[in-house]
Amino acid sequence: MIVSSSTKRRKRFLRKDKLKALQLERLQAIVGRAYSHNQFYRNLYDEAGVKPSDIKSLEDIQKLPFLEKKQCGQPIHMGWHYGLDTFDLKVEMKDASVLNNAERTNTLSHQMAESVKAVTGNTPKVELVPADSLPRASGAESKTASARVEDRRKK
Repeated sequence: MIVSSSTKRRKRFLRKDKLKALQLERLQAIVGRAYSHNQFYRNLYDEAGVKPSDIKSLEDIQKLPFLEKKQCGQPIHMGWHYGLDTFDLKVEMKDASVLNNAERTNTLSHQMAESVKAVTGNTPKVELVPADSLPRASGAESKTASARVEDRRKK
């Protein structure tokens, strides 16, 4: 029997047919997400003549192209590395006067987007919002975005 990792506290055993169905579902989701959200993989799959709808069984994994290191190129951009081509970025502004000046807001948004593009290879849609307007996680639920950024800088 094969153990599902759906819960750490108790082990659940899946029948072979259920396991294969779960594996196919996850394969289809991964291929579909890569194709629809990532230009790098979309191009790779298109060159191989594969569409997400072609994955109808686990054996169809053979249709997927191999990804070789030389295809990746340098530098490794966050966009295809994390599965994103585009993303939205909301930035809280402590100085509310900035938000009252449309020209200044547009300039700052553009500068921030260009800075992110220089690092990640992707240009986000940047929206400046008033301080303390974004939802915060409480307690041990999860880290805030700023804490996640700080964690990455420490590594």
